[in-house]
Amino acid sequence: SGNTFSIRGQAVDLTNGYKYDGLAFPYWFQDHPIEAVEQIQVLKGAGGFVYGYASPSGVVNFISKKPTDQLVATAGFSLRSSSIWRAHVDIGGPLTETGSTAFRLNAVEEQGTLYNGAYNKNTFAQLWLQGEITPDLTWSVDGYYQRTWQAGQSNTVSFTTGVTSLATMSGADFNLA
Repeated sequence: SGNTFSIRGQAVDLTNGYKYDGLAFPYWFQDHPIEAVEQIQVLKGAGGFVYGYASPSGVVNFISKKPTDQLVATAGFSLRSSSIWRAHVDIGGPLTETGSTAFRLNAVEEQGTLYNGAYNKNTFAQLWLQGEITPDLTWSVDGYYQRTWQAGQSNTVSFTTGVTSLATMSGADFNLA
């Protein structure tokens, strides 16, 4: 399970080709929630050499959401597919009156049964703290927790019965209207 990128037809190296805020981030087939990401930078070809020669196709850099000068608070809840629900909270802003210390918290929970009977549960939380020591010197610390639990899933597509333990999909199961 997990999403990967291709740049100019080449797969991005899972060990050296992915960065998180510019730092090395081994991307071993994770589903990193997009709600915690401010932007995704794709440095293709030679632009990827900024990070070394191990990623000839390029580099994908996830830029996380950082603390803001003013209070930001959003929440969302969705029900999708057949029975998968997803909840998201994004809150951040200054912790002091002067704004010299700030935070950003993102949390995502998703779980449910997929169309083929498989079960999926994803939990993600990220906290970013930053502060000002002097006008020219700041500190910051951030981290995240992620846990994915899956049962009854197979990363294949079955065109006939008996190939995997999962039943084949009927075209009638897709509502493309």
